Amino acid sequence: MLYNKALEQLEDLLSDPYYMGKIPYKKGNSIRIGEYIIRKNSTGYLVYNCQTNKKITQFWCKPAALAYVKGKIEHRDYPEDVTQLDKKVEKNEIDSMFYKNTINKAPEGPRKESAIVRLEIAESNMYNAKHRLIGLIFDK
Repeated sequence: MLYNKALEQLEDLLSDPYYMGKIPYKKGNSIRIGEYIIRKNSTGYLVYNCQTNKKITQFWCKPAALAYVKGKIEHRDYPEDVTQLDKKVEKNEIDSMFYKNTINKAPEGPRKESAIVRLEIAESNMYNAKHRLIGLIFDK
């Protein structure tokens, strides 16, 4: 009984083209959401519009690309927030790589200790920015 009802609801959801256009799916090395494609390359994630066959923008991290596309599909106006958060993730991720290298190569002393503190700060900032991007993705 409950199984059949859930099956009917799922069938109704999948037959509605409005909702099917919002469901992301992976095809090859790209993620497709509605009329948009997100492709990973060596410099980050590229967002393309399938209708115009043109690249729209590029992001460093996947959550930023997904949040941007979701905002475009739902006609929300927060691309500046997504871009700023993506730049924050990019900066802090590169800083983290630098501080990890400094920690591995520096002798014991204040330089290594300051790199450890800065690494924690950069990782915390990166986590917070990614968390806000994920919040934009799952925001109703």
